[in-house]
Amino acid sequence: MDLIIHYPQMGLTRNMPKDCRAEKQTKIDLFFGGTEWRVIYEEYQRKEEHFIHRQLMDHYKEKLLDMGYKEVFRDDEVGDEPLIRNAKKNVPLYRLLFTSKHPLGHSFWRKVTYRDVHGQAHLL
Repeated sequence: MDLIIHYPQMGLTRNMPKDCRAEKQTKIDLFFGGTEWRVIYEEYQRKEEHFIHRQLMDHYKEKLLDMGYKEVFRDDEVGDEPLIRNAKKNVPLYRLLFTSKHPLGHSFWRKVTYRDVHGQAHLL
């Protein structure tokens, strides 16, 4: 089965500070399937890491690999994570992550995401 996953970048950014300190299970814990994301966030807070969402998406993709998804790429490798922005403020809202257990799924995804939300074509 192919998956298109809504990665709520703005929602995570807004809720991570309070959820990281929570003692009970949070919605972010449920989204990432555990509390390991908190370590990544704490390193980001100490400025030991940059690009918090790149680190978190890589962590999420590692979990997908553990579930048997063989085709999980970073957007800077193949351009597979469309970033949807607020049209007025130009701030990131969410990304769409795609994963498949078969290379043909990524072929279809590349065709679908050839143009961004503003109609700009990607270089293939």
